[in-house]
Formats: sequence, structure tokens, C-alpha cells
Amino acid sequence: MMFRRHILEVAVSPWFGNLAAGLIVLNAAVLGLETYTTAMSAYGPMFKTIDRAILWLLMA
Repeated sequence: MMFRRHILEVAVSPWFGNLAAGLIVLNAAVLGLETYTTAMSAYGPMFKTIDRAILWLLMA
């Protein structure tokens, strides 16, 4: 039961909500940059890596 209470405390804490919102905004910016051909040709692999890392963090 202690573990469940700790998880609940983390999930409802302000910093956790801010972190999740920040990751969503960062992911939206990266997805927006992926629509530009010149940006994708120069930084495509980096954008894809960032996108996958953020998705992994949000789904973990």
C-alpha cells in the first residue's frame, strides 16, 4: 500500500503535471518542425529520436 500511495502522490503533484505538459508542448514543436522539408533534411534523424524519446517518456 505504501507504494500505491507514493505513486498517487507523484501523479497528482504539480511538478508531474508541468513535466507532462512541457513534454507535450516540446513534442508538438518537434512534430511541427518535421513538416518543413529543409529542417527534416538537416535534422530529420534528431527529430525522430526526440519524438520517440518523448513518446517513450509519456507512455512509460
